[in-house]
Amino acid sequence: MSITVAFDLQGQIRIMTAKRHAAPRVEYLRYTAQLFSDAFFEEVRPLFAAQFSAQQSGKPQPVFVQLPNEAVGFETFLLPNMSKSRLMSALDVELSNEFGAGVKERKINKFPITHNKQYTTMGAVYYDRATVGKLYKLLNEFRLIPVAATYCGNALLNGVFACAPRTRGASFVFADIRSDRTLIAVSSKGRTMGVATIPHGSERLRSDEVEDEYMATDHEAGELAVINARESARARALTVLADEEGEEIFREEEDDAARDAEGAEENAEAAVSEDISEPEEQGDGRRRVGKVKVFRKTPKRYPKFMQRELPTTPEGFMYENFRIIAKWILLYARQAVLTEYIAAPEYVLVNLGEKYRFLIDRFNEEQAAEKGTKFRLFTGADRQSGNVRGELDLYGCLFTKQYNRYQNF
Repeated sequence: MSITVAFDLQGQIRIMTAKRHAAPRVEYLRYTAQLFSDAFFEEVRPLFAAQFSAQQSGKPQPVFVQLPNEAVGFETFLLPNMSKSRLMSALDVELSNEFGAGVKERKINKFPITHNKQYTTMGAVYYDRATVGKLYKLLNEFRLIPVAATYCGNALLNGVFACAPRTRGASFVFADIRSDRTLIAVSSKGRTMGVATIPHGSERLRSDEVEDEYMATDHEAGELAVINARESARARALTVLADEEGEEIFREEEDDAARDAEGAEENAEAAVSEDISEPEEQGDGRRRVGKVKVFRKTPKRYPKFMQRELPTTPEGFMYENFRIIAKWILLYARQAVLTEYIAAPEYVLVNLGEKYRFLIDRFNEEQAAEKGTKFRLFTGADRQSGNVRGELDLYGCLFTKQYNRYQNF
């Protein structure tokens, strides 16, 4: 029997139990504290006690640990060609310059990526020793012996290689489309060279309307920074976020026709159309009410050449919404092409249900006309028992000793 324990930022711990000749079973534990904080370990300990109550009196069991992508760092260093020992010494110096005294607090895996006649590109994958040490100690309390630790993106690719042998050693972008998000992992000749998360998933594939990507994507912090930078340059008052209830709001009416005529630069500021009262302290202790501009998000208006005709069928609505996710995936594929040490992706492998195959086929028709990157539907998990497709990263943890060993700990 093999056990995989995955810690997510979404407030849940996923536990997969895999036995021979039986479908893997996945269970979920919920938590509310900040991940890996002291409060987290206090909250999780009784949950583990209930989950592994039978295990406490049995023999020790091996367990694979999966960290979230955000808990792992990846750095590259371009170094002159030299002997292996001197190369590793130079890399240690670079890491010391990067992290200072904190280099001893990290577990670091170092490995070569590419080289030419003059330079060698070295990679370093690392995590915090203390955090993983606490996780291991927690698991040991319940007679669970950690075999290896990895992170979500690497485990995803391990699962792909295990289910689809032809992908081993290939260069591609893997997109695991889940209900609320899409996980991206980049394979460069069989090595994990990049991970990312897209804030859109299969729940966006609505069949009754076309989603507004701008309104569905949380860019408020970035947009506010841009607006304030512009206003600072123009010596304007800064715009602030305000979501408190009960505030007195003063609205400034705008003429729709005039707003539509504004240029692309002002389109980003069209949402800033409200003033809100803000108390200010005075020297005599009294408070007077001033006004500050408040950011209110409104749909963007695009020029006609950027607009597509609205579909008339449920499949058409689903396809238009799928194009939102596909655009993000292609942006990461393009970034992989532009990165010197990553082999150009040959294709994009998409983990999506069979019922959505028509979306892949239709998208490839458009890509063929533009000579773009081809999408492929991931079908390797169909031959596995249980919900391997939906929990591919958990399944991939079982193969940490076989693939991408530089990325495992």
